[in-house]
Amino acid sequence: MSPAGYYKWLKQLPSTRHKENSSLLKFLKHVSDQEHCIPGYRKLWEAAVAHGFDCSKGRVQRLLQ
Repeated sequence: MSPAGYYKWLKQLPSTRHKENSSLLKFLKHVSDQEHCIPGYRKLWEAAVAHGFDCSKGRVQRLLQ
């Protein structure tokens, strides 16, 4: 990899998907902290959809890994 390519990659802004994943993960951690036991990805997905996030069960499961 060329030095110019590396520094260009280093300066790039976070993508929209990355921002969405960060906010969704923050929400999932908040919801799981409120529960007495650790909820599964299905219950967390239901809470995220009810809260207005547009995501799939697989995406929630991947973020929790």
